[in-house]
Amino acid sequence: QVAEEKARKAQVKQMVQVNSQRESGDAVYNFTDQNKIKKIYISELNKSQLNKGYLAIVRADGGYDLVPEKVARKIMDRREDMVLYLYDRKADVLDEDDPYKDYQIPDDLEW
Repeated sequence: QVAEEKARKAQVKQMVQVNSQRESGDAVYNFTDQNKIKKIYISELNKSQLNKGYLAIVRADGGYDLVPEKVARKIMDRREDMVLYLYDRKADVLDEDDPYKDYQIPDDLEW
């Protein structure tokens, strides 16, 4: 079991290094890690891609990195605790009974 866990950690580390999409920038992105609010500085393009679910935030070598959604899902199969934020695009399906369905949420809404 110890060898398997070590192998999974190495696989995850390699996936993050090879598929990193993080671009430095001035845009602040807030997320939670172990019930604490954290923030990273990324480019506007990265921020847009995170909000649309094309990128995910993962824990990497004492910091945070961004990887594509498909890679994040593979990481979740190996170590679910490494993926900190991945927007679920399936939640975008509109409910016909929703009283707020006619109100759009702005893309630049921040908390």
